[in-house]
Amino acid sequence: MKKIYLFLIAFVISIYILNSCKPKPIEPAGPISKETFTVTPTSTLMVDFSQTPTNTYTVTTDVSATSTSTPKDTYTFTSTHTATERDTETPTSTATERNTETPTYTETERDTITPTYTETFTTVNTLTPTITPTVTSTCQIYYKDLDGDGYGVSNEYMCLTSPSGPYNAILSGDCDDSNAQIYPGNTEKCNGFDDNCDGLVDGENSQGCLTYFRDYDLDGYGILNDSKCLCSPYGHYLASQAGDCNDSNAQIYPGNTEKCNGIDDNCDGLVDNNCTP
Repeated sequence: MKKIYLFLIAFVISIYILNSCKPKPIEPAGPISKETFTVTPTSTLMVDFSQTPTNTYTVTTDVSATSTSTPKDTYTFTSTHTATERDTETPTSTATERNTETPTYTETERDTITPTYTETFTTVNTLTPTITPTVTSTCQIYYKDLDGDGYGVSNEYMCLTSPSGPYNAILSGDCDDSNAQIYPGNTEKCNGFDDNCDGLVDGENSQGCLTYFRDYDLDGYGILNDSKCLCSPYGHYLASQAGDCNDSNAQIYPGNTEKCNGIDDNCDGLVDNNCTP
């Protein structure tokens, strides 16, 4: 009986010792205290409450500031509990807290304005005026005509109701108002004057001209089919006689003595006929 009693006492003591040595779960140090945070709006703010076990709090701000409004900010705190001991639970707590401060946001914005310029261009055309004698219904342009050939000087005129003095010609262009034989349209003559006011003196085909043949070799005879009617020899048109059969050799011309040299010296169409050795 005594042995049974001792056995029971030993069994109870063993149970007590085992229960005393069993580890107890670690409780949080205390409830999460409510705190007031002044938060500058950012994308994400990490807050460490220094609790045991460690808790990580993610603060997500949702603050909209428009101009100078003073809204009440609402912050949503999501705490995720991370157990560092034998913690079989992963509690998630959500705390919604009203901020006791009223932040004031003042936004100053400067607009950058790109100016628009409107340019107006005024184009001024530079014109070269054309001077035309003024003609009215009551007057007529009369040119100065001193020689009385019917043609006046182009730059000397008057607008008159009738001819007056030397201003009596209605045609202009006279190049010599002192000679009645010189005027536009007159026949050009071989006289050393510009009879028709064309700017040429004794030009080709003037009245009294002579035919001159081209005489390049200067033997006094020119080419029959190359001639001009001139008042005097001019350029290579120097010969008054034609018939040269070789205008590049001055020893060959009509009337020359035929020589026995294999050449038609006298331009008779025969070579070495009745030639002289």
